[in-house]
Amino acid sequence: MILYPGNSVSTYDVASGYEKALKQLGHSVRVFNFHNSLAFYQKAIDYWEQENGEFCPDKNAFVVLASERAIVEVVDFVPDVVVIVSGFALHRRAYELLHRLALPIALLL
Repeated sequence: MILYPGNSVSTYDVASGYEKALKQLGHSVRVFNFHNSLAFYQKAIDYWEQENGEFCPDKNAFVVLASERAIVEVVDFVPDVVVIVSGFALHRRAYELLHRLALPIALLL
């Protein structure tokens, strides 16, 4: 499984290169576009905040939600290894959960 970076430029090309190379080598690859998940949760939280005046989300709530969604994808796929490209945006909690799952992680910075 490849977790694409938290942005959609520059490192995205690196992630897509690894994806293509792994597929050419015959590996089954599932991709999680983390940047799309970040954008989705940010918009959802912004909308909910506009609709509910007393709602006060943590400033990094969208990162936590996107990171948790990434872990759900990992659990669903049960990969041999998780490749994280530019994992600076991934919340610390996601790394803790991956560690508990005892899955090998390749972190490309």
